[in-house]
Amino acid sequence: MGVDLTLDGNEVSIGSRRAALQGQWLCERTGASLTLLHSTWTDLYEDHHVIRQGPAPGGLEALERLAEEYEQAGTPVELVTVDERAWLALIRRVLARRNDLVVVARRNTPGTAVLGSTSSKLLRKCPCPVWVVKPDAELLHRCVLAATDLTPVGDAAVELGAAVATACDCEFHVLHAWQQSMEMQLEAESQAAGEQEAIQAAAEEHIRAVCRAFDPGLTPTLHVGCDAPSRAILSGVERLRADLLVMGSISRAGISGLLVGNTAERLLDRVDCSLLTIKPDDFVSPVTPG
Repeated sequence: MGVDLTLDGNEVSIGSRRAALQGQWLCERTGASLTLLHSTWTDLYEDHHVIRQGPAPGGLEALERLAEEYEQAGTPVELVTVDERAWLALIRRVLARRNDLVVVARRNTPGTAVLGSTSSKLLRKCPCPVWVVKPDAELLHRCVLAATDLTPVGDAAVELGAAVATACDCEFHVLHAWQQSMEMQLEAESQAAGEQEAIQAAAEEHIRAVCRAFDPGLTPTLHVGCDAPSRAILSGVERLRADLLVMGSISRAGISGLLVGNTAERLLDRVDCSLLTIKPDDFVSPVTPG
């Protein structure tokens, strides 16, 4: 878990504290241990003015207090400080230790225009699932929405969303958006309508099969239709007031880390909820172990 401090370097930021609570909630339910990682790397404005010079003495004490809170609650915790960029340090620890999950807060200092986004870098390059927590998110979610493209990574996103929704005992929705081929657009209206119905029926059965394999009693609400994926997902989050969106995070072609339209990254600053992403099994991070 990446943990940030306030701009004066004396306290854990609101967003990071919320992310840490989400991490503790996960550890309590899975028996996992928790690593709190803080980077002392200097942050900059776009005009190169320094906005943070690492933790002040009060900040180090705040990090230690945070770790002690989780130890007292029974969560095995390790506090680590590093002097390289946060996203790079997090990924290198994942590569070296095969962590199951990285949790970070969404940017929670509006107006700072920090160069580079830790969340975006993790979505592109981190090989394990990444949970980007909204600073005011509830620990027990009300509505989980999983978006799938019906590929294996989409199926994994559905399973991950189902696991969180089951743990929270909350609403679970699954969304799939597909786009018309050029051939279908040129077909007669009646023929195209028939093909669309067949595509929708096949997609819905595929999603139900994935859910049955995870839990035979699981009956999510499905949202399947012809639309641009980004637009459909954004509309679904707003309409359902989802507080967690789960999805596969990249489309990759040939070269490790080379993206071909990262829907998750485009949505990161547009959806008003937390985001949990997962990579394909064959994803290779472009980051080299430290």
